Parts: sequence; structure tokens; C-alpha cells
Amino acid sequence: MDMKRIYIVEGFRKLMKKMEPGYTVPKRSSILDAMSLKYSDHRDQIVTQIENSTAVSFTTDIWTTVRMEAYMAVTCYFITRE
Repeated sequence: MDMKRIYIVEGFRKLMKKMEPGYTVPKRSSILDAMSLKYSDHRDQIVTQIENSTAVSFTTDIWTTVRMEAYMAVTCYFITRE
């Protein structure tokens, strides 16, 4: 899983400073570490659930930024026997 493209926008930091001065926006490395841990903890469980499901649906959303950076999101919905 490539999570190297996570950016905390400076404008968001400024917004949070005004909205909630006591809140510190996490560093990029902290977010990457947390996401990597969640991914490794839950990947096998989710794959097993999808494999054992009775119905699966995938959707995608693709867009490009003004700077011509391409992004794609994939969402999976599935129904299990439970």
C-alpha cells in the first residue's frame, strides 16, 4: 500500500489554529504510521470477509487537480451472511 502521497495543506493548519487554537494537526509521518498500522492490522480480516460475502460491489471515483495530479478512490461494499 503506497501511502506516500499524504499531504497536510498549510491552509488547513491555519484554519485549525483559528478554529481550535489548542489543537495540533498531526505530522505527516504520524498519519502515515497510523494508517500503515491500521492497514496491516485489518487487511487479512477484510479480505476474508469479502471472499466469504454473498454480494460485492465496487465503485470508483477518478479526478484530476488543477495541477494535473490524478487521484482515484475505490470503495467496496459487501454483504455477509451475518
